Amino acid sequence: MKSDVSRLPATIARIPPVAQRLQISERGILSRLTGQPQPQLNMSELMSGQTLPPAFANQAPPTK
Repeated sequence: MKSDVSRLPATIARIPPVAQRLQISERGILSRLTGQPQPQLNMSELMSGQTLPPAFANQAPPTK
């Protein structure tokens, strides 16, 4: 267990930032957390050039 704790800082350093993993800006994350509405984009704007990180590539998009 002590060795696990000593490896923790290196492991955490390899995890990409939340904004990168979710592919959303920090402002977008804060807007969602505070419940403030964000401007709506149409589907073509959402899907243009957007790729999912490898960890999420095989998952379906969230539904409301």
